[in-house]
Amino acid sequence: MASGAEGEDALFDWQLKFAACMRGEGIDMPDPKNEDGGTSFSLPQGDQQAYLSAMETCTSKLGTPPTNDGRSDQQVLDDQLKTAKCLRDQGLTVNDPKLGQPMEIPTGASDAALKACGISFGG
Repeated sequence: MASGAEGEDALFDWQLKFAACMRGEGIDMPDPKNEDGGTSFSLPQGDQQAYLSAMETCTSKLGTPPTNDGRSDQQVLDDQLKTAKCLRDQGLTVNDPKLGQPMEIPTGASDAALKACGISFGG
């Protein structure tokens, strides 16, 4: 498993490919930005079902994103489950994530709800 800058580069490369794939699936998703020691990206607004379908297609093509912090897949899932519960506590409808799959972030979620759950997107 990659760590440090090598892992961050692998994650950023995956995110670039993911954004390009999403655009290829008809979703207006800009490339992520690699700044301030981290990566940020903007989630598109619009049809959540189309977004989820495109996300599933792109994840099938690209595989799951690499982690860059040395956590195991189970540790990542445990953190995602906590985040999903937090989002539900904020009044959002979120399915529990599954091992090895990206977590669903509801489109149209308020910045305040995302921030309350530790999710931050630049844009």
